[in-house]
Amino acid sequence: MSLIPKGTRVRYLDIDAPETVHPDKPVQCYGPGATLRNKQLVEGENVVLSRIERGQTIDNSFDNYDRLLANVYALDSNDRSEYWVNAELVWGGFAYDYKRSTGSWFERYFESWELNAKYYARGLWSKCHNLTPHATYMTPTPTPTPTP
Repeated sequence: MSLIPKGTRVRYLDIDAPETVHPDKPVQCYGPGATLRNKQLVEGENVVLSRIERGQTIDNSFDNYDRLLANVYALDSNDRSEYWVNAELVWGGFAYDYKRSTGSWFERYFESWELNAKYYARGLWSKCHNLTPHATYMTPTPTPTPTP
């Protein structure tokens, strides 16, 4: 395990979140919402960065913007369980599946999480693409009271 220097910027693998700070692009639809959700998931939490792809070293793990490419895992506030932030953002409709073929075992999962977010019109899918949910999660329906 390696420690990375404080202030290192991270590019989450396999997702594409709406822009908010790109030097050449305006703030994109749902960008502030995605940024807020990311902060809720990682700010103040213990975070683990991971590379799963073979042949990666710290030297070739940076993109053209000098961001470290990584999967991001955060421990909950009680440090009892971790969650995969990349997946949470796509499943919740805060980011897109970054469709590139890496041969990683989890590519199909990102695709299915994005389809699920679209289907239920979560996050950017309702706000930026005008989708309406095809279904809602099952919630109990109250039993009608008979009228006398």
